[in-house]
Amino acid sequence: MSVDSNSSSSSFGFKQLDDTNYPIWLPRMTDALASRMYLEFADGTEPFPQADSTIVYPDTAEGKAAKANADKALEKERRVHRNKDRAAAALIRSGISDSQLHHVKDCTSASDTWRKIRAAHEKQGGLQKALLYCQVISHTKMAEGAECRIIST
Repeated sequence: MSVDSNSSSSSFGFKQLDDTNYPIWLPRMTDALASRMYLEFADGTEPFPQADSTIVYPDTAEGKAAKANADKALEKERRVHRNKDRAAAALIRSGISDSQLHHVKDCTSASDTWRKIRAAHEKQGGLQKALLYCQVISHTKMAEGAECRIIST
């Protein structure tokens, strides 16, 4: 059985983000990121490793060796950070439908991806409310003979 990629469930056990399900998708994707310890990469609070500028290495063979070791350790930390950041961005992209990919096509980090998805859907708050209203109305049936009253406040 073939499933349309715009309506398929993600591997997380919830529906991929589309134009109608952002309020439901957001907490679930937040949980998916948190459970994999990627939320700080998505929300931008995980800092990129920086060299400690307070350390002064003596101009000796030992000092140069210590600086080389520190530089090597820092580069390893940065590589791990970049890999986790890419993994977090990939996780977010895998949780959105094909129709949403245009929002993140130029993103280079998890925080950029997360921010653009949220901005694209949160700025449409009125549209989201209207879509939800239409969904409720389309699934609500009035009993035959019932009166429809508009109550003003």
